[in-house]
Amino acid sequence: MTTIPVPTSADIAAAVERCTPLLRRTPVLATTPGDLGLSDSVTLKLESLQHAGSFKARGSLNTALGLGVPADGLRVRPSTSSANSTTTPRQPVTPVPPRSTH
Repeated sequence: MTTIPVPTSADIAAAVERCTPLLRRTPVLATTPGDLGLSDSVTLKLESLQHAGSFKARGSLNTALGLGVPADGLRVRPSTSSANSTTTPRQPVTPVPPRSTH
């Protein structure tokens, strides 16, 4: 069985630094009771406004950049399926195993 390491705060900070320049800052829409015919308030994060049309761009972009694919070597493809990755390299990429932390 493969164990997936839990990201550290340093891993998260590195992902933010890598990805922020390439992602849109998407708005948050807060409703009040009665809006949209709902009895309660709802807060919506409009990730559908990302370049790829989904929050999935964050994970796939971070993975590609973390593997060393240069940002100018990526192509973002819009996708309406939440199961598909949305960032693909322009050139073939050879995966590199993670560095050992031991």
